[in-house]
Amino acid sequence: MLLQYIKAQKRELFFTNIYGALAALFLLPIPILIPLLIDEVLLAHPGKITETINMLFGQQEAWFYIAFILVSVVALRLSVFI
Repeated sequence: MLLQYIKAQKRELFFTNIYGALAALFLLPIPILIPLLIDEVLLAHPGKITETINMLFGQQEAWFYIAFILVSVVALRLSVFI
């Protein structure tokens, strides 16, 4: 009986799994970005994030790094809900 229900809802099940995987991929960078931000900006150990922001925007101030990561995290969170 369960198998018949799954077969009837095959398309919805497929898209639900795709949406779940995409949501996980969008949420995965968030816990990684915050510790990197702390290490690179607050502890003054420049790394890949600050180098990339410097290359793209030419900014080298702590407030800009924090604002950039904040906007990135909010955008990733919103994309999961959309």
